[in-house]
Amino acid sequence: MKTSLVLATLAGILAFYYPSLVTDFLDHLFIPHQPSASSKILHSLSNWDLASKRSCSSVAVGYNSNLDLIVNAHDLLRELGLSSESEAKETKNRSSPEKIEAEIEGERDKEENRRAQTSQTIEIYSDKERLTSLEDLRSIFGHFFKTGSAAERFAEPEVWKTILDAAQRLQNKVYYTGGNAGLIANRFAQEGCEKILLGGAVGDKLVDLLSPSVRVPKKSIEGKDSVTRVNQKEDEVHLIMEYSRGSKWKGMEAPRANRFIIQSDTTNAELLWMEPFHNLLTLKTLSGENVETLVISGFHLLDGQSSTFRQERIDAVLSFLRDSKKFPFSVPVHFELASIGDASFIKQLAGSILKGVDSVGLNEQELGSLYLSLGGTDFVSKDFAQPDIRVVLDSLHFVFGKLLEGADKQGRTVSRIHFHCLQFHITATPVGMKRWSNSTVSTVAGSLAATRQACDNEHIQVDEVELQVPLVFKGGRYGKEPFVLSEENCVKHWKEASLEFSFAPVLVCKKPTKTVGLGDAISTVGLLNHLPFSRK
Repeated sequence: MKTSLVLATLAGILAFYYPSLVTDFLDHLFIPHQPSASSKILHSLSNWDLASKRSCSSVAVGYNSNLDLIVNAHDLLRELGLSSESEAKETKNRSSPEKIEAEIEGERDKEENRRAQTSQTIEIYSDKERLTSLEDLRSIFGHFFKTGSAAERFAEPEVWKTILDAAQRLQNKVYYTGGNAGLIANRFAQEGCEKILLGGAVGDKLVDLLSPSVRVPKKSIEGKDSVTRVNQKEDEVHLIMEYSRGSKWKGMEAPRANRFIIQSDTTNAELLWMEPFHNLLTLKTLSGENVETLVISGFHLLDGQSSTFRQERIDAVLSFLRDSKKFPFSVPVHFELASIGDASFIKQLAGSILKGVDSVGLNEQELGSLYLSLGGTDFVSKDFAQPDIRVVLDSLHFVFGKLLEGADKQGRTVSRIHFHCLQFHITATPVGMKRWSNSTVSTVAGSLAATRQACDNEHIQVDEVELQVPLVFKGGRYGKEPFVLSEENCVKHWKEASLEFSFAPVLVCKKPTKTVGLGDAISTVGLLNHLPFSRK
């Protein structure tokens, strides 16, 4: 009785002081719920008509491909004698590689937890540039495990053989296509391209993971018999040791799910298949068999090389791209950027290759690195962690301006940048440069590709996705009026100073299950839907 009286009194007070709150509450109870603006946009975008997607006959992609071998970190450490039996029991009910992969991606945007460990832990576990022994593996893995940080290290051949043999003995292991070029090649095939030339290393296991439409160059290019399915006996393996959040090792508990990668891959690190690939494309050119587009990637693998070696590899690419007799200017070249730690190397790429291609694909981290390396001062690194739309627009203006400075008007110049992040995609092209087809279709296609792959479902389920962009947003510094997203107008295209922008929100998968190669898939689908290309 007393409880009822208290509730009635509280209701009366709320009705007197906050009548609109009570009205909204009653409306929610007794009036059928109307779809929100966000849910209407979700339906509208998921039903976007892309039926006019063009056919694709022949494409080319280089320069990095490898075999990813994914294992549970605790399994491998036990096999190598670096875990005790009690620790093995603790991880008995560990997650599968696929579940750990989804968990890693699901936590990527969260702030890292609990970095502090005991002083003894800090003294015992330390980082090194390379693995030369199993003791190095124990020390380096522990260094990153205690903070749940991702890392990749090169292993010297002798210890690499020991580690790889142990990994291949494990019962629970999964092989995947690895390397940007390998993943892009498979996505081209998935999109219906009939012939894909892959300029990378392919061995006896990777070949079974690649589409039958994929062909690779032989080391010696002579006549028509210059392509094959396998071009080296053994694959270049990248070993991915994954662990779940909360997993324990040596008295430490992982604060988040992540991975530790080991490889001894000099083939990709030196882009050794570049020249045979170029020779094959030249042979195709001379015989009139031009591809529709060329995608180049893998330059982040040169990050650990000397500046002199990097320049040698860059010069080799530019020599090929600038010679229309070897590769015609009528074929657009897309550069897929990846994470690079050395700012001087990013600047080196921006002053060379990025000025000599037609298109660039990048995410928020890569845009931030490129912007800062080129001398941008309006934003700092943290502004690109989860950038708002204005930051992206203004950064694209700055980057475009720098890349077009001193550009060779007779050859290739950047005329397209495709930016993608979790929440939205933006495609930028110079005003008046009608080299590409429909930018809006390209941007939406990339956005929907992200959703379908992350959710691992070609048919988007509206209850499994959400919008994470504001329904009203301002343009960049050159913009005039704010933009409003609605069911009828959820995709935007506008001119802002010297650039045209196409914007599409992303239907963010609430529980992503397939995130390997997501950025590569986005860029591939967006590029295909931006063809045909005309150098006007």
